[in-house]
Amino acid sequence: MWPVSGHSIFMIKLVDYKRITNALLLVLLLYGANSCEPDRSFRFALLSDLHIAKGSPAAGDLRSVVQDINTLKEIDFVLVAGDVTEMDVDGNLDTAKVILDKLRNPYYIIPGNHDTKWTDSGAQRFGQLFSDDRFVFDYQGYRFVGLHQGPLIRMGDGLLAPQDLDWLDSLVTTTEIQKPLIWVTHYPVDESISNVNAFLGRMHALNSVLIMHGHGHRNRISVYGGIPAIMTRSTLKAGQPAAGYNIVTIARDSAIVRERLVTGSTGPAWARIPLVRNTENTFYDLEQTSSPPHVQEKWRVETGYSITATAVTDSNFVFMGDASGKMRALDLQSGTMIWERASEGPVYATASVDSEMVVFASTDGTLRSFIPETGDPIWVTNLGDPIISVLLLDQDQVFVGSSNKGFYALDKQLGNVQWHVPQAQGYIETRPLLIDDMLVFGTWKNKLYALDRYSGDIRWVWQDGTPGPLYSPAACWPVAGDGKIFIVAPDRYATAIDKESGKTVWRSNRFMVRESIGISEDRTRVFVKTMRDTVVAFAATADQLTPLWISDCGYGYEHAPSMLLEKNGSLYFGTRKGEVYCLDAMNGQVRWKFRIDKSLVNTVTPVSAGSVLATTLSGSIVYLSTKP
Repeated sequence: MWPVSGHSIFMIKLVDYKRITNALLLVLLLYGANSCEPDRSFRFALLSDLHIAKGSPAAGDLRSVVQDINTLKEIDFVLVAGDVTEMDVDGNLDTAKVILDKLRNPYYIIPGNHDTKWTDSGAQRFGQLFSDDRFVFDYQGYRFVGLHQGPLIRMGDGLLAPQDLDWLDSLVTTTEIQKPLIWVTHYPVDESISNVNAFLGRMHALNSVLIMHGHGHRNRISVYGGIPAIMTRSTLKAGQPAAGYNIVTIARDSAIVRERLVTGSTGPAWARIPLVRNTENTFYDLEQTSSPPHVQEKWRVETGYSITATAVTDSNFVFMGDASGKMRALDLQSGTMIWERASEGPVYATASVDSEMVVFASTDGTLRSFIPETGDPIWVTNLGDPIISVLLLDQDQVFVGSSNKGFYALDKQLGNVQWHVPQAQGYIETRPLLIDDMLVFGTWKNKLYALDRYSGDIRWVWQDGTPGPLYSPAACWPVAGDGKIFIVAPDRYATAIDKESGKTVWRSNRFMVRESIGISEDRTRVFVKTMRDTVVAFAATADQLTPLWISDCGYGYEHAPSMLLEKNGSLYFGTRKGEVYCLDAMNGQVRWKFRIDKSLVNTVTPVSAGSVLATTLSGSIVYLSTKP
């Protein structure tokens, strides 16, 4: 039994879930084929997957959709189910809002994964422009609830953030049990959301009668956890006859859905769904991972807010920030809170620490340095631009990339800007590589920069990969060995670049890599995590990708950007499914894997050959240690 908000809900096998789903789909289709349309109660337009981007036809498609909706007097309001932009950069959200604001009817909007993953504002601009990134309102006896599923900053599965689950809990306690709820999400409510059962639990605690979502760019009837659902087409014309959307009519406790093209034609009903209370409170039979007996959680802290940052340590304390804007220091041995400070915006950036100070950065554009032991402030510097990149402290300098204003070097003692390179185009997410007197980092404009660490002068710019910003080498942390820089990118290529000239030495798509890379402590072996089960080690000294070992780790499909870090012969990395892996760095043998969560594990922090710190997107920080 699983108690959720005072209700007991039974778990069922996935095969039972599929049988119920198929039966309900058959009922829905028969209902649609044989039912006459009832009298209209109210109608609304359902939009999704606008994908506004500079230089694309998406804005024109949306303008046509808005103009068409404005000709229809029977539309009462408009719902927008996410992926408003292709990337939240270059004012794309502003463009979308200008167009949507021309609607004569009220509209309610949520972001999608393209708005929260690829974002130079740390997903803050959406709430600033549209007042919030979720909504709830009542209309003619129905309650409409919309909220997104991320993922936030990192490429992972969808996730209901802990702060959103808290919001849902308050909604459950303040909503009459008999009031019918219609949900608007971006993702389908299935295994593509890592904590889908927690979401369904809240849905089942209420009178949830329908789910409407986008993401798949097509019209489709589904059932999630026993609740009927519709996926809606994109507003984009793409390969379809014209730009378009769906019109939903709510009448006599039923939802009737028709596709509308901007050419002025409305198709026949493709879905007719009875809006009745679900009595089959079903869940997904999600994969479980057993924990090895010789590995233990030494301690765990639940922050209650999303974490995108890697934990950093100075051997005494652990430092990390979260989406609430809190910056924390914990005792390494016990996890006890030592001190806590607050920022004006979410802290998504990984901090940096040395023996003298720890430096945090926030989406409010501010860098803050503290004494590690006490949390006493040293200096505060505001760069006036959101920061989500990894910070780097080295000797007397602090290095940081911003979202729209380039790359900076600050004086470590005073926080003053020493030099600034505004020419670095595209927002910066990665950890800069410091090799000799050179800094190397990628941006989300498909470029890799090499700068002089003392002057900021640009030594070279590499742009030899697959064109298009979504293929940028921007999330991986570059590594270096044998006079070469190594990167991986979403175009599935691993690349070696000559350190001095910036020329490509080799590129290979032999292994389906994405954004996870690492290098051995002696810089002779490069490690890459592929998108299907395997980790590969290859020689840094070779003039082509030459595997030294290939390890089948069995983690399945994988796209989380979690770097591979070696400590004393142990190689660590995380997965999208909440697992931490430990491999023998010399031969790739899996020593152990341990599931700490259901959500994405950020890049981990090895503490020793037998212990590691890990943070998760759902707000956990865990210290794992092998038993003596």
